[in-house]
Amino acid sequence: MLWCVDARSIVRADAFILLLTLLLLFPVMRGLSKLTQATIIVLLAALMMTPLKLDSFWGTYSYVADYNRWAWGCLTVALVWALNPLARGYLSSICVALALCLLLYLKLTFFVGGCLCLGLGFLRGKRLGDYLIPIFIVLLAISIGVWNGQFLPYLADNITIGRSTGTLRLGKLLLQLLDRYNL
Repeated sequence: MLWCVDARSIVRADAFILLLTLLLLFPVMRGLSKLTQATIIVLLAALMMTPLKLDSFWGTYSYVADYNRWAWGCLTVALVWALNPLARGYLSSICVALALCLLLYLKLTFFVGGCLCLGLGFLRGKRLGDYLIPIFIVLLAISIGVWNGQFLPYLADNITIGRSTGTLRLGKLLLQLLDRYNL
């Protein structure tokens, strides 16, 4: 236990978010082959249930930003929706919108990445009408956050953190991207 946090609760939270992500993912995977669906599910489960520190095991807790794994699960829903031309209809649009809403309030940078991923849908045959439900639901989530006084402070906090760490500077972002690939 770490500061009264039982390590098993983290695994339970990971399993809950994985289940929620899978529920959002199934309507979005409509039309994909069974092998492709199984591969996505196995890779997503492995991504979300593997401890982020290589030397940590279940039953021990080491804070390594569990919310990043949760965000990857929601980002997977957005990416599969964008790249699957058969993921049309109200249910899949609502699922991708809920995944984007989770990303919006979970990790803002992943939300931006999810919105950029949706742009790939135009390359795979999505029409502007396919985006209306997700846009409406995300705008509704933002409006609710503004109305109850949570969204603007959350946004201001993210901007302040970005400025203080220098992550909002384009040059630094490009340098970090190139540095990872040793270019």
